[in-house]
Amino acid sequence: MQSIYSSFLPYTLMKYGYLMRGYGSFNARLYLGKDKMRLTSEIGLDPQKAASYGKICDQQLNKKFLKYVNSDSLIGFMSIAFNTEAYMNELPSLFTGMYGKFDEEMSIFGEFLSIALDEKAVAKVVKGDALFLLSGLSEKQVSYSSYNYDPETFEYRDTIKTKTETLPDFLYMFSSDDPRIIERLLQYGIKKEKILQDNGVYSLEQSRKMPFNLHFLIKDGIVFIGTSIKDIRQIQSGSFKGNISKEQKALLSKNNFSLFFNPKTMSASIPAGELGDGAEKMRKLLDGAGNLYMTSTGIKDGYVGVDMVADVPKEKENALQYFLDLIEEMGKLK
Repeated sequence: MQSIYSSFLPYTLMKYGYLMRGYGSFNARLYLGKDKMRLTSEIGLDPQKAASYGKICDQQLNKKFLKYVNSDSLIGFMSIAFNTEAYMNELPSLFTGMYGKFDEEMSIFGEFLSIALDEKAVAKVVKGDALFLLSGLSEKQVSYSSYNYDPETFEYRDTIKTKTETLPDFLYMFSSDDPRIIERLLQYGIKKEKILQDNGVYSLEQSRKMPFNLHFLIKDGIVFIGTSIKDIRQIQSGSFKGNISKEQKALLSKNNFSLFFNPKTMSASIPAGELGDGAEKMRKLLDGAGNLYMTSTGIKDGYVGVDMVADVPKEKENALQYFLDLIEEMGKLK
């Protein structure tokens, strides 16, 4: 991989061409079956990097996250699980040999970070596992600045206007065994009148720089950040009702990284106001697509592997037909 990477660099940048050092062979395979299309890829690591990544990937997703997943209405999700303490401990070895001319400086920088930061303390604040849930799309009125030129004064005037935008509805969560610094940051936001607090829930109100409201809640060793105050309040009271499927539960529980996308739910979530030829073409493409999954289980036998699976819709004869039809529909978006 290093030789391939370096071959793409101009001669004057060859001294910087070590970012792929430690990575070995790369292989990928595409399988076209009756009901699934699957792409698997693997990249080899040298023993040092494999040992480092093995420690970093020694982490599982917080099982408490699973009760906040509602599979029936979910557009998609993305999860990560890595060991923050191990990552910070391994920074010096990860930097070594990668930066060519500046290798010594980067190695010193990695050592400095390792010394300056308390790995255990940081890992308590952010353990390294997180889950992002995309539950919908909605139209919202947002403010923006418009500068109008005044020919009489030869000046531009800042005018506040509003427009309708389609924005995501999401819930993000990460584990924290010691959220005190996060609470202090939120309290600082209150002091600066940027954040509001109401009965244990912190809110960052919509502004020109922030197109939607954000709500924060710390509960049961989890920091929640979401756009829906209703969801946050239900989580706070313990009345939130999730409904996770067995398939998605397995995806989240068994992998260091997972991604799920439901095109049909996405299509149904596009607001009616999003009309036009381009939107209709996109809606048709999404309606005819199957679910998409991407996973990585971390290190196995010195390789990092990534699997991507696309479900073949029932109306398609097989994965090959679906693949060709998908390319044709994507071409119509231009």
